[in-house]
Amino acid sequence: MDEDKVKAVTGYLRAEFSECEIETGYDPGHRAHNFRILTEKSVYQAQIGDDFLNDHDASQIPAKLRRFTLAEHLRELPSDIVVVTQAGLRLLGD
Repeated sequence: MDEDKVKAVTGYLRAEFSECEIETGYDPGHRAHNFRILTEKSVYQAQIGDDFLNDHDASQIPAKLRRFTLAEHLRELPSDIVVVTQAGLRLLGD
């Protein structure tokens, strides 16, 4: 996987969640990158599918995540894992 794409996601998350720590890891079973955003108040989790990352250049990723309103969904659903696919957002398990 292109590290620039993972860095693009991390940059988007840092911009949306100031003063956060971000942990990343790859989940081969789901073919996705996991992102844990640790703030003073909450832990938010996003899973970005390979299909999404493969279909976008690194420069396109932050704008696409903004259009999907990923940060807003994470804030509204702190106990859920929000999954990003080429088609949009869904909750893990749906």
